Amino acid sequence: MFLIAGVQPKTKTLDKEAKICPGCGLKTAHNQRIDHYFSLFFIPVLRVKKGETMLTCDRCRQFVNTNPARRCRRCNQVMDPDFKFCPFCGDPAH
Repeated sequence: MFLIAGVQPKTKTLDKEAKICPGCGLKTAHNQRIDHYFSLFFIPVLRVKKGETMLTCDRCRQFVNTNPARRCRRCNQVMDPDFKFCPFCGDPAH
C-alpha cells in the first residue's frame, strides 16, 4: 500500500464583482487569496495556511497586496494582524 500526500496551493476568488486594476486601468481585477491545503491523493483535505488577500488582474496579471502592514502602537514593529499582543514588547493590540 502507498500513500500520496502533500501540501498544495489553491486560489480562492473572494468577490464576484470586478474592480479597476491599478496597472492597466480596466475593470478586470478581483480580490483573491492563495491558501495552502494538506492533500491526500491530490484531494485538498485541510487548510494549513491562510494566504493574504491580493487584488489580481485577469488581463495583465498584476497583483497588489490589499492588507496593509499592522504595526504596534508602542514599539512600531510589524506584527501579524491576528496577534492579540505584540510579540516584541507585549503591548495589547487594539
